[in-house]
Amino acid sequence: MWAWPGNSWPGSRHHTLETRWPIRLTLLVAAARDGDKTSFTILLERHRPLLVALCRRTLGNRWSADDAVQEASLQALLGLGHLRHPERFGPWLAGIGLNVCRRMLRQRRFEMWTAETLSGGRSGHEPPDREPGPEELAEVADVARRVREAVAALPAGQRSAVIAFYLSGLSYRETATSLAVALPAAKTRLHKARAGLRRELRSLWEEAFVMSDDELIRVRVADVRSGHDEQKPSPFIVLLEAVDGDRRLPIWIGQQEAFALVLSLEAIDLPRPLVYQFMRNALE
Repeated sequence: MWAWPGNSWPGSRHHTLETRWPIRLTLLVAAARDGDKTSFTILLERHRPLLVALCRRTLGNRWSADDAVQEASLQALLGLGHLRHPERFGPWLAGIGLNVCRRMLRQRRFEMWTAETLSGGRSGHEPPDREPGPEELAEVADVARRVREAVAALPAGQRSAVIAFYLSGLSYRETATSLAVALPAAKTRLHKARAGLRRELRSLWEEAFVMSDDELIRVRVADVRSGHDEQKPSPFIVLLEAVDGDRRLPIWIGQQEAFALVLSLEAIDLPRPLVYQFMRNALE
């Protein structure tokens, strides 16, 4: 085992710690290559804080970072013979840790969710799908068209007030200034414009938000099924059926939601409730 009692490191006694360390680092790497575990432990203790900080910043999760640090340390021990410049052990170790973190990030996108994962073995948020579908785009375009038509049908003064206040984001005072009218007059125009828009767009509001009890159909989850597609991951489908009647409605859902519904249908007792179970219990 390599040892340097006191300050008797190799080199001149007048060297500082910074100038002596590369010499000691080279000797430590050489000793670790020969199988000296104590020398490798000293190397890790010296560079571990940098490795931990790098992994935590890359992964954003303390527990995942600990796994990455452990794997990077093992890879460094096994690959120590490939280190060409012993004095660059620190950057070399950090590079290994960064590669491990990148691989873990790539695997996150394709990992399968198990029952243990759903019962609390995973932390983090599932990224939402931010791309609107064709139906949503068509609905938004129709709403925008009807609102533009309603605004265009207002008297000129009211229309100008609505454009300045609601579309341009001006304050009441700024709206009055832009219209060259007094502040009370601007507020009056906006009040009349809102009343007119309320009449013109009431049907739009009713279509979007109003639903009578007669239109509601009480349903229950009948089954959860997995589709079959060789070209891409199999879709999951939840089958809803009417409580009174024979109507059924299949809906595509994600893998996580499918597993959660299966656990509920099979009445599997979990250590703690899933998110949707917790919300249902709270609402009840």
